[in-house]
Amino acid sequence: MFNGLLKSQGYPKQTHFDPSRPGETISNLLDHVAKHHLNVKIDSRQYVKPAVGYAKELLKLGQARGLLQFNATEISDKLTDTLNLEVIEPVLKVHRAYRYISKSPQCDRYVLCQLNAAALDQQEKQRQHDQYQQHHQPKQSQLNRPTSASSLIAGVSPKIVKIGSMGAAIFISTETGTPFWTLFGVINAPYNCEAKYPVDCNGFHEGEAKVTTEYIHNEL
Repeated sequence: MFNGLLKSQGYPKQTHFDPSRPGETISNLLDHVAKHHLNVKIDSRQYVKPAVGYAKELLKLGQARGLLQFNATEISDKLTDTLNLEVIEPVLKVHRAYRYISKSPQCDRYVLCQLNAAALDQQEKQRQHDQYQQHHQPKQSQLNRPTSASSLIAGVSPKIVKIGSMGAAIFISTETGTPFWTLFGVINAPYNCEAKYPVDCNGFHEGEAKVTTEYIHNEL
């Protein structure tokens, strides 16, 4: 899955996701990114491991009560996929944005705007999907619908992008000279990015496209 992407980006083996040790490997990734990209030493285990443990307990409880339609292997696979998409990938997006801004400081507002505009769009699509499900499924069907592993943490990706952007903005402001509160405003109102910030930052989009292409090749 995303381990191929992590490897292609130069992340060490201990940061690669291991479904048998999700809490430890996610913590390793977050700590590595904070240290090598934000120059901050953190210990995320105290936050990540309890969250992963709680998710596992919910899965066990749901399976015991017959609420889950998947066996243990399927649950593990789906949880791994969801953690990759909802936790790891948005973290990597923020760090790629930070890395690009460090090289192209004139693009700080534009990149943060584009990053959070995409996250906002994803959040809106998720909201519309949830509304559609509620209005087009009978109430009894909704009550009896099995709970999937992915539904436990699905939809957190946009929030991680926003929170991560705010954290990165603290360091970006010291590097680019743009006041933190200006960047904060950009993150909270990511609209009309091209019109508001007419700067040539095509390299950011090219970099994101390259990452997507590498991921597809790794999947194949």
